[in-house]
Amino acid sequence: MIKKFINFTLFFVLGVVIFIVISPYVFKYQKFLPKTLNKEIELINSKLKLHYIDDERVINFKDIKISRWMNKYEFYKILVKEISKYPGVYVLLPESNKSTYVLPFEIRFVDGKFVVINSSCSIEEGAVVSKINNRNLIEYLSDFYLEKNIFNENKQFFSRYIFPFLGEFLRKKRIEVEYEYLGKSEKTIVETIPYEEFIRKEPVLIEKKSNDFADIKIFSFNFLGDKFSEIFEEFENIAKNDDIKHITLDFSYAYDIPIDLSSLYMIMSFLIDKKTTLFDEAMFKFGSYKYTYKNFGELVPNNVTFKNKEIEIVENCSDSIGRLICNIIKNEKLEFYNNYKEIITPWTRLRIYIPSAKFFIK
Repeated sequence: MIKKFINFTLFFVLGVVIFIVISPYVFKYQKFLPKTLNKEIELINSKLKLHYIDDERVINFKDIKISRWMNKYEFYKILVKEISKYPGVYVLLPESNKSTYVLPFEIRFVDGKFVVINSSCSIEEGAVVSKINNRNLIEYLSDFYLEKNIFNENKQFFSRYIFPFLGEFLRKKRIEVEYEYLGKSEKTIVETIPYEEFIRKEPVLIEKKSNDFADIKIFSFNFLGDKFSEIFEEFENIAKNDDIKHITLDFSYAYDIPIDLSSLYMIMSFLIDKKTTLFDEAMFKFGSYKYTYKNFGELVPNNVTFKNKEIEIVENCSDSIGRLICNIIKNEKLEFYNNYKEIITPWTRLRIYIPSAKFFIK
């Protein structure tokens, strides 16, 4: 009797382990009941009302009705179309290191083109991607956005957060890519790779074009962990180098949800030469209450700065922090969303980022 019980327990534990291991693969395209998805919409609506700094905009979101079974990728398309109506709000796909597969290269939308900025396959950095599986890349945006909402920032969001997962949307691991490189049209097949094997582009690339000229390309304003101290040290070395007379700050390749503001304060500390207030006004939402503060975000210059160097900023930028830096320098009007609350839906596991604060340059 005891032996049978032990055998049963072992088989049960083994079954649970196997289920845990294979469940991400089995349930990747699991269909959800309309009732379940409508419950998630109700949840998102309530969180928008609670946290969104522009909660007065949230009028018709709750009226979205799902009438058929959908997997998370189908549901995501509907949510992106609706969420894009609310400035500063974002929705991201869930990721699993082993069961989520992504394309082996990254793109950004720069100067009207989808440019490869990072690659672990045969496609070279600098290539311009035109088609995926014989469909123009720009046409994929219509799957996620209404035509009136397809503007540069959404093209950049698509490039950064949706494009890597196209294989998952298409349910294919082998993807045909058409692109142009060095004036020559190319076509190749790439295989998607597990998310855990994907290595993102370093956030900052600094190149000395000559003894007196440094080019700083920003690919991401999320300077997290050790990266912050590394980048800060590189900026200080440039500031201390009297031979460097000219600096180009290129923000055109950058795009991220502006969750972390350390990069803003760090970069600005090298660009100002006196104590500066970054924002004329800041508004925060806590539940049903909103609080406004004047002259928000005081910043002092770093010990060494770019003060005595000629600085050119490439402003063709869709990133919120990149635009903010440009507008602070030029003292031009801007509204900047921040202080994000992350909401994860209970069934599809989609991640919603809702800004509970807004900063103003007036």
